[in-house]
Amino acid sequence: MTGKAKRGLGTVRQDVNVSIEGGAKTEIKGVPDLSLIPKVIEYEVQRQLNLLAIRDELIKRGVKEDWFVKDFVDVTDIFSATKSNIIRKVIDGGGRVIAIKTPGLKGILGREVQPNRRFGTELADRVRVWTSLSGLIHSDELPGYGITAEEVSKVSSRLGVDSFILLAGTSDRDLVDAVDVIVDRIREALHGVPEETRAANPDGTTRFMSLGLALRGCTETDLRPIRITEDMLARARALIPEPIESRVSRYVGYGMSRELAMQVIKSSFYDLIDYLIGEFQGRVSATLIANTIVNTMKSLQRDGVDVSVITEDHLKAIFNELAQGVITKEAIPDIIAAWSKEPDKPINDVINKLGLRRMGFDEVRRYVMERAPKLGITDKNKLMNVLMRELRGRADPGDIMRAIDEYLRSALH
Repeated sequence: MTGKAKRGLGTVRQDVNVSIEGGAKTEIKGVPDLSLIPKVIEYEVQRQLNLLAIRDELIKRGVKEDWFVKDFVDVTDIFSATKSNIIRKVIDGGGRVIAIKTPGLKGILGREVQPNRRFGTELADRVRVWTSLSGLIHSDELPGYGITAEEVSKVSSRLGVDSFILLAGTSDRDLVDAVDVIVDRIREALHGVPEETRAANPDGTTRFMSLGLALRGCTETDLRPIRITEDMLARARALIPEPIESRVSRYVGYGMSRELAMQVIKSSFYDLIDYLIGEFQGRVSATLIANTIVNTMKSLQRDGVDVSVITEDHLKAIFNELAQGVITKEAIPDIIAAWSKEPDKPINDVINKLGLRRMGFDEVRRYVMERAPKLGITDKNKLMNVLMRELRGRADPGDIMRAIDEYLRSALH
């Protein structure tokens, strides 16, 4: 009700905790859309199951933690003439390329743990969080990124293993830190799923944020106490918005149904609707204004109309023409749909192009007197339905009914 709350996709962020048998409790922060939660859970379960499968495979291969040491080999010279843009840019910037041995991990680094995310991505996430490096390149995805088979072979020969990770950077501190976090994460893989906090991606997959609370050096720091003063309370009271029930009662007093009043309150346009109701008080019904904005525009959007280009000024112009009797309320949806395609045009051009300028009663009467005998319908309701379809948006229903009454009286005599 304050109008200061952020709304829409991404403004409500949910945290989800997921754990499976044999896995680890994982907190996933910042799920931007409630409808995404089932997919986030599904993908996290998939990730944990795949990490457990990787653990089992590493144990089966006989891989040991002490195979992985926090050391590296400088392989910059191997890439001195490389065509890889990623590597070339680092070397030209005065950086270097290093390689980490990952014995026993051939085929594991490239194994998918979530859609389009591999175990190598898990390692790269750690690197991105703890250093300024943009990621890593592993042997399971090589040749690739402009790195040739010959360069891969040279790195493999120098290391004496067929599985390795490449890091490229201009900061030695970052490179050393990256080696540390990669080796730590590989060692964790031998135990299954690490306890950690992850962030949600737009597609429902997740990425590493930080270690689980039990593994952090310290908990979050508490905020210092804030003393609440009378002055603060007075300023807060001045900001209290109109209560919901009061607003509903006010809208119902304008003639709205309670259901429509609640639709207005739940929408993000209630301030605009309030403004337009005040602007056209006594000239355009509050119910019509509210219904146009919360229902008609939504319906048009579902039909593919780009209502985002319809501004407050457009709506004021439409209701102004209605108040002056230039158009009928039935013409409003057609005018909005047409105006959305040419939002810079004057409203009169749109009305004239559509042929939706309201007919005066005399015009309606002449049309009915000429058309009704040809239709041969004497039932009032049936005749009204046919003529309403023919004159939709151009004539007021009250005028059509009045003309039909005159016609039927004259026809019966």
